[in-house]
Amino acid sequence: MSAVTEHTAPSSFPTDPTEPQERGLTDPVAVRERDEAGTRRPSGPAKGDAGRRSALVVAASLLAGLVAALALVLGPFAGNREAVITGALLLGFAAGWALVAVLSERFTDRPQRWAAVPAAAMALTGLGLVVLAPGDGTLTALGWAWPPLLLALVVWMIVQARRRPSGRAQSWLLYPVFGVLALAAIGGAYETVRNATDPAPAVLAGSRVIDVGGHRLSIRCIGSGSPTVVLEPGLGETAAAMARWIAPEVARTTTVCAYDRAGHGRSDDVPAAGADAPRDLNVLLARAHVPRPYVLAGHSLGGMFALSYAHRYPAQVAGVVLLDSMHPRQHNAFAGTDRFLGVLPTLARMGVARLLADPKDGRPTKQAAAFVRDVDDMPAQLDRAAKLTSLGNRPLAVLTAGTDAEPGWTGEQNDLAKLSTDSTHRTVGPATHQSLIDDKRYAAQSSRAIDDVVKAVQRSG
Repeated sequence: MSAVTEHTAPSSFPTDPTEPQERGLTDPVAVRERDEAGTRRPSGPAKGDAGRRSALVVAASLLAGLVAALALVLGPFAGNREAVITGALLLGFAAGWALVAVLSERFTDRPQRWAAVPAAAMALTGLGLVVLAPGDGTLTALGWAWPPLLLALVVWMIVQARRRPSGRAQSWLLYPVFGVLALAAIGGAYETVRNATDPAPAVLAGSRVIDVGGHRLSIRCIGSGSPTVVLEPGLGETAAAMARWIAPEVARTTTVCAYDRAGHGRSDDVPAAGADAPRDLNVLLARAHVPRPYVLAGHSLGGMFALSYAHRYPAQVAGVVLLDSMHPRQHNAFAGTDRFLGVLPTLARMGVARLLADPKDGRPTKQAAAFVRDVDDMPAQLDRAAKLTSLGNRPLAVLTAGTDAEPGWTGEQNDLAKLSTDSTHRTVGPATHQSLIDDKRYAAQSSRAIDDVVKAVQRSG
């Protein structure tokens, strides 16, 4: 009898139940734990580490984009036109979203490839704005397009982010950013609609827009008699704002004219070559047939325009009134901030300026641009005003606000009063810098100071 030996194939699995077993590709649990590239996804504590790493990558990328945007605006593109500043911001933000897409793919197991889409959209838009540098009219027209497109992009981004869950920490980073972008879109749409539907500032009787050589300035004169008072609005102000309470009172005594410098109120934008404010005013008064001599009344920065005009055309100026005016040698309170202020017109396109500007004085977007332009020009304007060292015996009134004045302001006001041998200096204790023209009670004090100089000129013959 032959013996039959039975052979059993060796098992591919360990026979010892305590020995650890590796799950194969057919194990459904293992399959779920593998990502698209075939690498095992972390489980347990490792998942928390991966989530934190993913959130860190997103945070660092978005922060880098913000830093890049600020660096572009404060560096190579500082002082440029509104469109260029906006384009520079978009290029910086585009870099941030591009980093989210690239770095999340490279260093995490939760790639955010969808971030390449906002990166491309912002980069292309930003590049177009920088290269083409459209003007105010084109930017206003684009306000009908970019808010809905941005809002649609935000909705798409939210959908994509939800399809690729990235953990709680990363969500806390992304969704506030989505919210800010959505608010920008809604604010931009609101500002565009308001600009189109708000009634235009009333064109008062006597208002004219006159060409002064390549651009037009707005002027309005009321009253009668001589000398003619010319109101010089302050930093970022319009003629309407300064004349609202002052002009009707002064018109009881003599002729009073209020005008908008280039880029302000109803006047045209500043020419590409820049504006020469004294020359512009001289041409404007001549072409509007405004009779001489003039009493110039300037508020804030407007006082510096009054002094520079008196220096350039001394024979035309019979007297000066300085309403809480700046001083040619004062400390520049905006020093170092002008580069940051360059983003104000861009923010104004999103409705932010409506929180501060009065629509009765014109479109908030134009007011924001005028304010930034005045700040940029202020050092040069102070230097031009400093050229006037004396008014001789021509009447001068200095009116100072007594509330919220900066240190040294009173001394500078006293110094201004020394410009003439025939000067008066009064301080209105409860008044603030702005209330001397905005508040009817204190604007009456401004009107009185102007009347005093007018009467002094009339007495001198």
